[in-house]
Amino acid sequence: MDFLEKRSKSQNTNHIAFIILSYVSLSCTEWLYHKYIMHATKESILYTKPLSQSHLNHHKTVLNDGTVVSNSHIGMIFSWLPATVIMSIYGTVLFYSLSKALTTNYSLKIIIIMSVVISVFYGIIWNTVHPAFHDIKLKYSISEGFPSFDIPQNIKKNPILIWLWKNHICHHLNKGNNKCNYNIILPFADFIMGTYENKIDNVDYCKLNINNKDKKIKNLCKSKLEINDIVFK
Repeated sequence: MDFLEKRSKSQNTNHIAFIILSYVSLSCTEWLYHKYIMHATKESILYTKPLSQSHLNHHKTVLNDGTVVSNSHIGMIFSWLPATVIMSIYGTVLFYSLSKALTTNYSLKIIIIMSVVISVFYGIIWNTVHPAFHDIKLKYSISEGFPSFDIPQNIKKNPILIWLWKNHICHHLNKGNNKCNYNIILPFADFIMGTYENKIDNVDYCKLNINNKDKKIKNLCKSKLEINDIVFK
């Protein structure tokens, strides 16, 4: 009986470890993807026009109050292809490897289903919260990307959602070497990678760009904006 109890506790521990390591791995993946692919410039071997350029253009459309120019839809949503195909394949490899390492012995069928469900769930959350962070309501066909949902006003007061919003606004408004907060949906990796920031700090960037004629940059440097100056609508 003691042996069976110990075995049961060991299996439970392995299942918990699988969940924790899966989340940590996915958070690190989001961080790497956002930092090195979505922010890749044309000089980088990781640059891809549909992903990198779209995201860089998205940054150009975001104003200093977190909203976007003329309700721009550029780089705002996840389309079906990267989530259902790339993320599902990656998730299957990741979860299968973790399952084998931790001897949880999940079947390949369960792992594939898990990967697809998580990928779709991630896409829906992204397409729901990312436009909300920029105070924009998108209208697009289901063929263009995962469906999104309106966030009720009372839920927008949730401290977790407000923290995620501030986290993302800091990502947009911190420039140059202070670019930070690459986790959008799955926070964790920024803390271990040293890229987490909870305030707007462009002192060094503004010194280097004192003659920059870009109106948005000039206003950002002149205003000395604080994150608490911006309201999540």
